Amino acid sequence: MKLNLFLRQFFIFLFFLLSSAKFQDYSHVEAEGMYPLSELKNLNLNKAGLEISVDEIYNPSKTSIVEAIVRIGGCTGSFISENGLILTNHHCVFGEVANISDAENNYLENGFVAKSYEEEFPAAGLTARIVQSYEDVSEFILNQINDVKDFAQRNKKIQEIKKELEKKAVAEDKNIVAEVAEMFVGKTYVLFKYRIIRDIRLVYVPPRNIGEFGGETDNWIWPRHTGDFAIVRAYVDSLGNAADFDKKNVPYKPKSFLKINSKGVKEGDFVFMLGFPGRTFRHYPAKYYEYQYNYLLPYVQQLYAWQINLMNQLSEGNVNLQLKFAGKIKSLANVEKNYRGKMLGLKRTNLIEQRKKQEKELFDFIKNEKELSQLYGNLEENLNKIYDEIIETAPRDLWFSQLYRTSSLIKAFDLLANYTVEIRKPENERKEQFISRKISSVKNNISSIYNEFDLNFEKKLLVKMIIDAGKFSEKYRIEYLDKNLKKNYSLANVEKFVERLLEKTKFLDKSYIDEFFEMKPEKAAKIKDPMLEFALELSNIYDKITKDSERINGALEVYLAQFVDAKMKLQFSKFTPDANRTLRFTYGYVKGYNPADALYARPKTSLSGMIDKSNRVEDDYKINSKIVELYNNKDYGEFVDPEINDMPVCMLYDMDTTGGNSGSPVMNSKGELVGLNFDRTFEATINDYAWSESYSRSIGLDIRFVLWTISKVSNAERVYNELINN
Repeated sequence: MKLNLFLRQFFIFLFFLLSSAKFQDYSHVEAEGMYPLSELKNLNLNKAGLEISVDEIYNPSKTSIVEAIVRIGGCTGSFISENGLILTNHHCVFGEVANISDAENNYLENGFVAKSYEEEFPAAGLTARIVQSYEDVSEFILNQINDVKDFAQRNKKIQEIKKELEKKAVAEDKNIVAEVAEMFVGKTYVLFKYRIIRDIRLVYVPPRNIGEFGGETDNWIWPRHTGDFAIVRAYVDSLGNAADFDKKNVPYKPKSFLKINSKGVKEGDFVFMLGFPGRTFRHYPAKYYEYQYNYLLPYVQQLYAWQINLMNQLSEGNVNLQLKFAGKIKSLANVEKNYRGKMLGLKRTNLIEQRKKQEKELFDFIKNEKELSQLYGNLEENLNKIYDEIIETAPRDLWFSQLYRTSSLIKAFDLLANYTVEIRKPENERKEQFISRKISSVKNNISSIYNEFDLNFEKKLLVKMIIDAGKFSEKYRIEYLDKNLKKNYSLANVEKFVERLLEKTKFLDKSYIDEFFEMKPEKAAKIKDPMLEFALELSNIYDKITKDSERINGALEVYLAQFVDAKMKLQFSKFTPDANRTLRFTYGYVKGYNPADALYARPKTSLSGMIDKSNRVEDDYKINSKIVELYNNKDYGEFVDPEINDMPVCMLYDMDTTGGNSGSPVMNSKGELVGLNFDRTFEATINDYAWSESYSRSIGLDIRFVLWTISKVSNAERVYNELINN
């Protein structure tokens, strides 16, 4: 009995000792892990297959591969020449290409090739960020909130401290942007400084039937034959500073750029990746996954599918409208299919039940140990209480978040309505967005919203959303709508209501908006407009939802930090923090998998497979005529893969990736560029919640297909020569 007591006390001491260790050896882990740069020295990468030193990948004191990696828009890119060429995905610049296209010059369909520096076209709004430094500021932040007990105030205080740190970091250098990233929720915070480049220009974009071959039919699917790549160039002013587009700007000279290896890789070869993965949620309780599976995923998936179908109907036979909708459709379709994959993955893996069992072990462990019970005894109850509240309000909260995210009409009128309220207040009491020096930004935002506006789409979307609001439970109904519709949410009645709102508003006229912003505050505040009134009613409810969210997020900051701590103590291990759009490293191997019973998917696809797909009747498989000509002549140049005796197109590997890794360079054991990441398999959409060696596979484009397309298909000699001569 005494021996058992001694052993229990010894193990408690041991897990506290291990959990307090500063570093953790991850060498036992295979391909799972999106590692922060600080952890590279703790990975046994040379044993795993890396042939260069870790210092060549990342070294704070000298130039390394990391400095060739950029965050471009919501994706990743890499410098591939000394004159600032950046390789990224076709889908990462899709919207920018659509924006410069029209029926006469349809660069989206036909591709774009700049034959000189002068022809390189500005990708308006696209920026690039290069990591300059990072600093752990956890202690600084947490020390200032230790005594803050109110959850909403705690969350607000954290946001304020983060903003101050970011502001201070950029005060002396206009080339820098800063961002405080939360690594573990409520536990660790890192201040990242980025070199910003604001002048990005299109250099080479393949035709759509290459860059999007397979379309939505093949999205998130293997085998894949999509040439999902594009090349842009970074420009700075003559002094090397960040600058907006100007013809006098010059190509940026990166500190490091990647060397291309046109020999390719074999099945089983070691590969690694650097990039900016978006968000993962692997350190969350089971109730979070229940919320995702039962509420967020199905609601957003169905809403986006409806919007895609509507845009396709409205734009049928109208090229200009098709181009206007193209970027939005692609973005929505990507999420819609991803969410379907996540729902299937959660069901197939039974992940929710698995996590419930793990949590039962965890909470039983806590209850049975006095020391742990004192620290975390209320954790299970506290987490359940918070997630029960999130689930109860989910239908209303998701409706509001998606309304403001997807309706340009509501976004514009929300800004206008809030302007009429804030403009009446003293300067120091206004929301920051509406202080005098930022009013011009409000005008610009409204103007840009109107530029993407399609009234027919907006009307139908608003009708659908209002009908959906009529299904809320009594506690969460929108009183303004109930009153004006007399609780009759039939299609005909809601359509009449929306028509009345839009017929009586003057704000659909851009000239009136200009006149509105010239009015004196007193006059602007007194304007009676039905759409402004409606927008303001919605805004008042959303403000309350936002305040509730601040309280909930503040509570989760505390409880999820305790949850991770408790798991570490139970499992005697340190975890890799969830991805959060900061620079991460991952590694693995070129590897196939078994997607279903009795099936094996090899890790490479070929041009022959692409041609075979083109024989199908689906529009998504219409193939580029030049590719067919080259295939018939077997004109592959030096790019034949001896392993498959064919022109390689795409490849599979078991690296750990998620959204944001689009455009990440795939490198071989020597740090040479061999591929371009662009997708995951349908089974791997669940990577955001859990990774598995058996089904987590990511999809990349073989660099040989990139070089072949540029040189043989497009005859873009200038671009090709710049790539191979570096």
